[in-house]
Amino acid sequence: MIYQLEKRQEELEKENANLRKQLEHREMDIQEAGTLALASARICHLFEAAQETADEYLEQIRLKEQKAQKLLEQARPEVSPSSNPEKIDC
Repeated sequence: MIYQLEKRQEELEKENANLRKQLEHREMDIQEAGTLALASARICHLFEAAQETADEYLEQIRLKEQKAQKLLEQARPEVSPSSNPEKIDC
């Protein structure tokens, strides 16, 4: 479960790095575009895509955390101290 979360996080970090590269390229394009309106539209689109990616990432983390919590709750044995078979009195 944790491995899957870490793997997903790595994937999202790679995607984030790719988006940052796209941002750098778009910033160059904006400098070359010459018009404020075009630059504004491009930035808006980029931020919308980045926000969608961030929202998806957070939702995936939230879902994985909930699933992990349920698995932990199911895995915890309800053992009372008097029923512990490994306890040895000396």
